[in-house]
Amino acid sequence: MQVDHIIPQRAWVDMLGTEIKIDHIENYNPSCRRCNHYKRANSLETFRGYLLTIQERMRNDYLFKVAEDYGIVEVKPFDGVFYFERWGKDMK
Repeated sequence: MQVDHIIPQRAWVDMLGTEIKIDHIENYNPSCRRCNHYKRANSLETFRGYLLTIQERMRNDYLFKVAEDYGIVEVKPFDGVFYFERWGKDMK
């Protein structure tokens, strides 16, 4: 696991010109290395949008279509809710 910044480190000032405390505990989130790398310096909502459209973008690739047709890959839906957003709500 790595530490992800919910508000990216590059976003030092919000839209109102107020300085944001980037390195504050409320801005930290656990993230696997792969997700943290893919999210990069994007906001959580931008990253969520990437994941919600990833299947559509992958299906534009001919090789992926072949793999899907032959059952080599199986596409599972993503509801747009991350693990940390579920944690504590419906997990007992």
